[in-house]
Amino acid sequence: MAHYERMLSESHPLYLQNLNFDLLRARAKGDYAMFVLALVTVMVVPPSVVIGTYDLRLFVLPAKSMNDYRNRLDERPSTPQ
Repeated sequence: MAHYERMLSESHPLYLQNLNFDLLRARAKGDYAMFVLALVTVMVVPPSVVIGTYDLRLFVLPAKSMNDYRNRLDERPSTPQ
């Protein structure tokens, strides 16, 4: 019995060290995942803002009067339904 008690008491610090290492490795994976997510966000958001701005129907803005606006709507090709 004393042999098992001594063996367990000697292996306890190694077990705690292994747990600490596993925790550090898991934390590093989480940090890397957050870095990749932030990098993708930084790369995707600016082009989407530019595309979204030019995707708006900006032909309405230069209209000088309501009649000019209606004429532009009439000139626009209709979409088939």
